[in-house]
Amino acid sequence: MKSFFNIFRLRRDERLPALVALVVIVALNALVICKYFDVFSVYRQGTWGPFPSKFHVSGFDALIYTMISNWTTFFTIVFRHPLLAFLLYPLYWINQGLFQLTGLNCVQLVWAVPATFCGLYSFVFLYRILRHVVRVSRADALLLSALMLSFGYVMLTLCTPDHFVLSLFLLLLTLCIAGCSMLTGRKLPTATTALLFVLTAGVTLSNGVKVWIAQLFVNRRSFFSPRNLVLGVLVPLLLMWATCQLEYRYIARPGEIARAEAKAKKNHGRPMAKKKPAKKDGKPMAEGTFMAWSDVSTPRLQSVVDNLFGETLQLHSSYLLQDVHGRRPVFVSYRSPLQYAAEALVALLFVAGIWCGRRSRFLWLCLSFFGFDMLIHLGLGFGLNEVYIMAAHWVFVIPIAIGFLFKASPMRLPRLLTGLLALYLFIYNGWLIADYML
Repeated sequence: MKSFFNIFRLRRDERLPALVALVVIVALNALVICKYFDVFSVYRQGTWGPFPSKFHVSGFDALIYTMISNWTTFFTIVFRHPLLAFLLYPLYWINQGLFQLTGLNCVQLVWAVPATFCGLYSFVFLYRILRHVVRVSRADALLLSALMLSFGYVMLTLCTPDHFVLSLFLLLLTLCIAGCSMLTGRKLPTATTALLFVLTAGVTLSNGVKVWIAQLFVNRRSFFSPRNLVLGVLVPLLLMWATCQLEYRYIARPGEIARAEAKAKKNHGRPMAKKKPAKKDGKPMAEGTFMAWSDVSTPRLQSVVDNLFGETLQLHSSYLLQDVHGRRPVFVSYRSPLQYAAEALVALLFVAGIWCGRRSRFLWLCLSFFGFDMLIHLGLGFGLNEVYIMAAHWVFVIPIAIGFLFKASPMRLPRLLTGLLALYLFIYNGWLIADYML
C-alpha cells in the first residue's frame, strides 16, 4: 500500500513544473466556475437540475454536476460508465453537507478538487513517462508535457464536468506503471491489472481493453496463463457485467419508469409530437444498444483534418465551443492557412516520432491505445461527429511519439518548432477559452 501511494509523491525535479501546471489547471477551473456559479449555486430539486439546459461547452455534458447534485444514474451512464455513479457518491454527500452549511449548491467547487488532482497528476505522469521511460532530457520532457497541456481539448478536459479528466488520469497512470515495468523487466501483476481494469473500465467501459493491452505488452506470453486470464480478465469482466445489470435494474430503471410515467401523465390528452431526426448524426451500421451509436456516413478524411487533428489541438474561432447538436456544423474551417500549417506540423512531428521509435515496445503499446480509439471512432464511427471531445483517450500519444524523435535527434529544429507550437497553442486556445467563459 505504501508503494502505491509513493507514485503520488512529487520528486524534486517535478515540483516546480507541477506548480506551474497547477496554476494553469486552477485558472481553467476558475473560469468555468465564474461563468456558471450564479446559476448552478442555486440548489434545485429534480433529476436533471439546471445543468443540461444551461451548461454549454462544446459537446461536453454536465452529467457530473447532475450526479453530484442529485445522485442518480441513467441507461447511457450505466452501460458506458458503469462505476461513475459510485465513484461520485462520496462527492454527493460532501455537497449535501456543504449545502446544509451554506445554503448553496457547491457542486462546482466540489468537483473542481478531484478534477484538479487528476489533471495535475496527468501532467506529472506524462512527464515521468517522457523522462524515465522514453528517457529524454528534463528540458525535452517539460517541453512535451507543456505541449500536451496546450492542446485545446486537453485544456477543456481539465475544467469541464465530464468524465474525460478521470480517463486521462487513469490511462496515463496505466502507461506509467506499464512503462516502468518494461524498464525494470518486471511483470505487471494480475492484481494490479484487475484493479486498473475495474477503475478504468468503470469510468469508460471501452478503455478497460487498454489495460489488458498494456499487460499483454508487458507480460507477453505469461498474459495467457490460466491464472491471469481468470483472475485478471474473466473475473473483472464478469464483475463489470454484473455491476451494469444490477445498477440498471435497481437504480437506473426505476427512475426511468417513474420519469416516463410522470411525463405520460403530464402529456395526457395532448397530441404526440413527432421526434425530428438528428440531422448531424451519421447513419448507424445497425439499430441496437451499442451499434445505434455507430456512423457509416460521416466523411472520414474531413473528420481527421477538421476535427481529429483540427479542433482537438486548436479550437475553431468560428462557432467557438458550440455543440454539434446545436448550432455548430459537423465541420468548421479555420480562417487562416497558417492554422492548417500548424496542424500539419503536429502531424509531421508525430509521424517522425513514430518512425524514430519504431523499435520501441513501449511506443507500440502507446500506438495500440491510439489504434484502438481510431478503430472505434474512424472505423465504427462512434462519436465521430464530435470526436474531439474524446481527445483525452489518446492525445497524450502525440507528445510521447515526438519524444522518440527528440531522443533520436540532437538537432535543435524539432525542439524549436515544438516550443513555438506549444506557445502558440497555449496563447491561442487559452485566449479563446477565456473569451468564451468571460
